Amino acid sequence: MPGRISVSLYDETKGQRNVDDKSDNYQILRYPCSSSTQVCTPYVVRLSRGIYKIELFGASGGYPNNDPNLAGRGSYTSGHLTVSQEMTLYVYLGQQGKLNGPRTFNGGGRGSIKAGSSGGSTDIRLTPGQWGNFESLKSRIMVAAGGVGGHLHAYFHTGTHGGNLTGFDGILTYDPNCSPPEQVSKAFGATKERGGISGKSNTISGEDGKFGIGGNPANNQKYPSGGSGVEMRVSEFF
Repeated sequence: MPGRISVSLYDETKGQRNVDDKSDNYQILRYPCSSSTQVCTPYVVRLSRGIYKIELFGASGGYPNNDPNLAGRGSYTSGHLTVSQEMTLYVYLGQQGKLNGPRTFNGGGRGSIKAGSSGGSTDIRLTPGQWGNFESLKSRIMVAAGGVGGHLHAYFHTGTHGGNLTGFDGILTYDPNCSPPEQVSKAFGATKERGGISGKSNTISGEDGKFGIGGNPANNQKYPSGGSGVEMRVSEFF
């Protein structure tokens, strides 16, 4: 008997269902909330018995100069899930970053005056709650990281793309207008054991990432933040 997929919002007061209902056994979920707020809600996905293919797409970061090519892209991950009895999943879709934007929903770091905020991660959890709730974060079974925001610092720089088991390291740049150019250490992507490490200079330092949460740039500076996803696809796998 074919599997059946049922999709609803966890809190209908915070968003609007944005689902492409291809069929009872193939659904595409998209970000359900306004881009003008950082408050959103997860989807509730109920699966009947069957084998399902699940794909997650990370949210991209924000970008300067109205050029989306400067945004770091979110990562992609996929897998198969065998369901022997009805199962409920909670799907958190990350919010896309924007220039000088605040922290994005589901873990993306904030932007700054010349840099985009990072995209939030997209993940699947077994326990619902606020996106940053530790017990809920611990229940994640699948994650697609968001991309880092692009920035303008003498030149335009593309944000790094979301990683998988290990995040991508930052790109080391300097401002040639500084005399002499200020020495800056590059940022390092997150690993399974620690969050991302921010870039540092001899005068300022960004904020490191933490479990499930991207880092932030130094206050009032023009550097991007760390990424922490914007679509999910689930279909029965034959």
